Amino acid sequence: MAKSGSKYRNESSPNRSLDYFVSAWVRRCGASSESGTAFRAGKPFSKPMNVVLLLSGGTDSVTLLYRFLQGKRRRIHALAFDYGQTHQAELRAARHHCARAGVPITICEMPTELFRGSALTGSDIEPKGEATIVPNRNAVFIMAAAALAMQIGYTAVAIGCNRDDAETYPDCRPQFIEAMQEAIRLASGGKINLFAPFLDVPKTYIVTELKQYGVDVESTVSCYRGEVPGCGCCGACIARDRAISYASQW
Repeated sequence: MAKSGSKYRNESSPNRSLDYFVSAWVRRCGASSESGTAFRAGKPFSKPMNVVLLLSGGTDSVTLLYRFLQGKRRRIHALAFDYGQTHQAELRAARHHCARAGVPITICEMPTELFRGSALTGSDIEPKGEATIVPNRNAVFIMAAAALAMQIGYTAVAIGCNRDDAETYPDCRPQFIEAMQEAIRLASGGKINLFAPFLDVPKTYIVTELKQYGVDVESTVSCYRGEVPGCGCCGACIARDRAISYASQW
């Protein structure tokens, strides 16, 4: 199992070439790798698969959409949620990229009562740090995706949480993903796996990869206020702007 604090985190070394970083990252996470457990990077991209992709419309999940599209004999069904989030613009971004990629999308309306109390669901709290936690959101989303996968005969669920997310959000951490993988395996009789290919990498690399697919990062919506291209001051905008800045130095 890969350790966090990977040697591929080189934001402080801008003088090395972009190709160096991308090739190192691809060796860690890319299509040729067969190492790692089911939810880690590598394994899902070298084999045919049918995947339900949790697609928010943000940078991470949109990048994951285009990564899956690189594979052959692969079917993708995107799943997004309207859970009363104040940043509804992300759903428009999700629809846009699915239309661009020719991927079907289901947008599921969730009871808003389940997700109250967060800065992302109507609270007046400044959308930064722990105020942006939507309790247990990823558990609900992952299980809903697993249910859809079982219904349509798909064999995998994928989510775009990354190493930077884990610093704030408990439901983006490796221990949580491992537990959800086991729960899905048991619930499906071993027929469905959970993949979180960005679990060990920072957002800088995700932004870099998205550019490799010819996709403008500004076409994704991460802003917690739902502003396009972003407000520049919420937690999500700060994280994305920092990643874009690091990526531009390579």
